[in-house]
Amino acid sequence: MWLIEVPDIHVSLCLGLLPDLPKGSKQDSDIVATQLMFSSASYAIKHLAEPSDPTDQYQAGVEGSLRAYEALIAARPKDRQTKLDDLVQRRAAGTLTEYVKGRAQQSCKK
Repeated sequence: MWLIEVPDIHVSLCLGLLPDLPKGSKQDSDIVATQLMFSSASYAIKHLAEPSDPTDQYQAGVEGSLRAYEALIAARPKDRQTKLDDLVQRRAAGTLTEYVKGRAQQSCKK
């Protein structure tokens, strides 16, 4: 609610950036999706003085979701998800930004 009520912080959210949420427990899906919002909001707060760029927020959101996913997998390796593992590999290879930009164009409202 706080993000909605604060007038000078604008967060661009797009769940379509994540290919598939973990299929382990519903709680895992909620954690990964919620982290997308929190990481996007954190980016927006840290960059209040800069012009708003949804793509940068999307990137921060996906990276935060991947960190949450990795923490979940460390606790329960059997809950691995191939498509999220692919995003982790893209991040390591330096191609995650390209993925986020392409996915944002396809899945996110302007």
